Amino acid sequence: MSLGWLTESSLIPKEPKPIEGVGTASLLRLQAAVYERERRGPAAKRRRREDERNEGVEARDAGDQAALARRSASSVAAALQEKARRYESIVSGC
Repeated sequence: MSLGWLTESSLIPKEPKPIEGVGTASLLRLQAAVYERERRGPAAKRRRREDERNEGVEARDAGDQAALARRSASSVAAALQEKARRYESIVSGC
């Protein structure tokens, strides 16, 4: 099955270049540290404490809740009727 592009890598692995001024013991310690870090897995995300509050988000949420409470069935019906009236005028070409 062709996906339209090459899906296999065409890169050939190269021999690693030695880093001048760094001994093999340092590289082995670095590799061991990287391996240990990968073995532990991704770092746990910091959980938000309950006493930490984001007042801007809370204020915005309170405003949204108030707007939902103000919206009644009659106002929704009136908005839908206005929308239908506009649609009919567009369809009729006026």
